[in-house]
Formats: sequence, structure tokens, C-alpha cells
Amino acid sequence: MAIKRALSYFLKYVEEPSADRSVSRVEFIAEITPFHLRGYHAELLRLRSRTTVDDYFNRVRTLLRFAGTTSDATRREINKRQGWSKPETQIERYSKRDFVRIRDAARKVIEDAHARIHAAHLEALEHGAGNAPDTAKGLALHELMTLGMPQSKAGFRSLAALGPHDYRQRFVARRHLFLDGDEVLAAAVLMACHRGLNLSPIVMSGMPVEIDADTVQLDLDKPRRGPGLRFWPEILTDNTDRNDQAARDVRMIAEATEPARTWLAHNNQPSQRLLIRWPFTANKPHFGVPSATHQQGAGTRDGNGASWIPEGIRIDFQRLRRSVPHQGVAKEPTDHNPSTYLHYVRTDALALAEQQLEAAAGIQTAMDRARLEVQNRMREGQDSGESKDALIANCRDPETKPKTGLPCTTGYFSFLDCLDCENAATVSRLLPRQLAALDVLEDLRDALGDAWERKFARRYYMLKSIVERHSPAERLAAADQVKAHRPSIIAALRQEGPR
Repeated sequence: MAIKRALSYFLKYVEEPSADRSVSRVEFIAEITPFHLRGYHAELLRLRSRTTVDDYFNRVRTLLRFAGTTSDATRREINKRQGWSKPETQIERYSKRDFVRIRDAARKVIEDAHARIHAAHLEALEHGAGNAPDTAKGLALHELMTLGMPQSKAGFRSLAALGPHDYRQRFVARRHLFLDGDEVLAAAVLMACHRGLNLSPIVMSGMPVEIDADTVQLDLDKPRRGPGLRFWPEILTDNTDRNDQAARDVRMIAEATEPARTWLAHNNQPSQRLLIRWPFTANKPHFGVPSATHQQGAGTRDGNGASWIPEGIRIDFQRLRRSVPHQGVAKEPTDHNPSTYLHYVRTDALALAEQQLEAAAGIQTAMDRARLEVQNRMREGQDSGESKDALIANCRDPETKPKTGLPCTTGYFSFLDCLDCENAATVSRLLPRQLAALDVLEDLRDALGDAWERKFARRYYMLKSIVERHSPAERLAAADQVKAHRPSIIAALRQEGPR
């Protein structure tokens, strides 16, 4: 599925070039040039997150590498190293006050647009059904909804426009039934303020939607997560709980963009989108948010953004997503693999601080429990002689297990079990080996992940609590001997004989 999505996006890029990219149309793989690849990579960087960019671009490179007709120049471009990914930057959440200002400003824009469009839409429908007087305005609105503009000067005048001779006048007429770019931006912002949705389904795809009678179901464009997480959490109908502001806002946006879907359906165009606008000079509706406003950080009152944006605020969808109450980075990676979840935590200052505090509290709890267990089972100073030393502990009776009376093999191959044995004691001469064991276990932590927690965590903290009994000067002196004991620790963990 991921390969198919990456390839389809690349083919769309090379087969449907826009004028601002100056890329010639490509019909065969042999025609793909390094210029296409570099342009595609730049386009991905502009529209997608860094993780998605790397995934899509590497998949396309792999497919082209195995294609028999790929040109030599393109192969050289494919084989170039991409270099290090740019460092992760912290995404600062909006303050609660700024978040509310943005959300309320966006809702006010949509409420005004809905009041303008919904009444005109009902009038157009009544005229089309023959249930209203045959007025010039009713006819003009019906023509606007089905044909894109009134078909007579009288129709234009009834909509406060002079005529079809100027695209400005056509825009004046179309505002009766269609959202403009600023209003669609407000709709996208309002949606982002509710569920912390990803950027792509809101901004670029225009939010896939299924509308049937009184039902609106939003597709979050995340098929890899399965049906349970692909769609907006609830079906929105006229019977939806009126306390759900999100449901009311979705319904309002759906009603404001219904004339656009009617025009698209009447002209045999795909129409299942929630966010649809009719740009100033375009000859048909477009999906999603204008490209000039959905780039990260774009949109300011004193710059090149929409006039409704509150003073001193820049619209950033990634920041909006992180700022949604109770929708930030979760404590568990429920919707992402561990590496992607870790990326989200590292780029969110608040989540990172919360995770660090929680991790520190967890470690402290583990250390407290380990100190209690060691205090109960380890008796410092009970030295039975160097000849009875196990790998990391001194044993009172190396030949026999105290609970079973059976011969003991724990002292080497399962040396961590000594930490739970009542025969064991810690002595200063074993400190270098104990430090070496801690060192090796630390190295294993990243490699084993959750398995490390299950297999080693408890004994690791017990051993660490034993080492803490020694003074800093003793630990520093023993550190010089750690390297010499690492091979024995590794061999024991591998169930190999002593070296």
C-alpha cells in the first residue's frame, strides 16, 4: 500500500505538471530525468513531513532502480547519498489564549460564510425544483450552482455583479455560493482545532468525505491504520449531540461547501471532499487550501496571509495539531510505530518534558524497589574468600542452591540470578566486574527495546543499587578495570565458556 501511494504521487507529479514547476510531461520511465527526481523531492519537502518525504522518495528510488528502462543519468541520481536528515526542530505549542483566538476567529469566518451561502443555496434549490417564484436572482443562483456562472447580464446584476466580461465580476457572483481561499483556510484551521488531524487530509486532499442524506463521515486518509482509526471518530448526523461543537462545525462547513459539490457532480467531476473553494481566476472549484497559505508558518495579517488571522499570530498546522486540548502526543504510541512516536515526542517540548519526568519517576521507583530487595537479600561484608567468588558476587556455598539443595550453576552462566540468592554478598574486589556488567547491560538496552525491560530491568537496578554502596572514589578507581572484564560478561550472557 505504501509503495502504491508513493508511486501514484510521483506519477501524478511527472504526468500532471503545473506551470510554476516548468516540468515537461512524462509518459515513459525512460523519460524520467534527474531534474524530475530533484523537483519531486523538493515538492515533497514543501508538502509533507520529513518522515513521509524520506519514505516516499526512497520507495520511488527503489522502484526506478529495478526498472530496466531507467536512464544512466537517472540511475546515477538515484544512487547518490541523500546525506543526513536535517535535525529535528522543536514544535512549540500555541498558548491556550492564542489557540482560542485562532479557533474563534476561524469559526466566525465560517459562520458568516455559512449564513451567506446556505440561504442562497436553498433559494437555488427551490428555484430548480419549481417551488419558488421565477425570479432573476433564483434563476441566476441555480445557473451558478450548476453551470458556474449566470447565463445573462440580468442574472449577474441580480447578484450585484456587472456582467461576465471581467473575472472580478464573476468572482463577485460566485461568492454567493462558493467559499474563497481565505474562507477555506478558516475551515481547515477550524477542523485542525478539533481533532489534531494530520496536515495532509485537511490541507492537501480537501478532507475526503462521504455525505448521504443527514450523514457526514470524514475519511482521515490513513488507510494503513485500519478502519477503526481511519475515519473521524463519530458519524455526524442531524441527531448528533448538540453539545458536540465539532459536529456542529463539520455540519456548517458541509452545508457551506454543498453548492461546490453540486457543481462538481453536475459536471461529472469528483465531488467527495469537504473543503472546496473557487479561486479568484479559476474556471472550476479546487480542493484543499491554497498552497500559499498551507506552508509552515505562512499566513499573517502583516504579511501575505488571510485578513481574519488575529494580530501577531502565524498559522502553523503542525503547531495547531500539537495544541489541541487532550490531543497532543499520547503517553503510548497507539497510532504509530515506536520510531515515529519517538519523533513526535522529540519535536514537542511539552511532551518531551512530560516523558522525561515520567521516565525519571519510573527509574526512581525501580531504584527504590531494588534497594529494598537488595537490603533484604544481600549482606555486605560477609566475605567467604576469593576462591568462592562468582562472576559478580561472593558466595557462601557455591556448590549448592539454598532453596533446593541442588548443584548451582548460576554463578557464571546466569550470574544475574545471584542478586536474588541469599548465599550471595557483595565485596569491594568485585566492583569492576559489577561495573562491567552494568556497562554491557546499558549497551543492550537500545538493541533489545521492550525485551530488555522484561529480561534485565529488575536485576539491572538491583545491581546498580549495590554499586551505589561504594563511594564515588571507589567507583572511579574501579572504572579503569571495567574494559578488562567486559569480555567475560558478554561471554556469560551468550552462554559461552569463561575466557
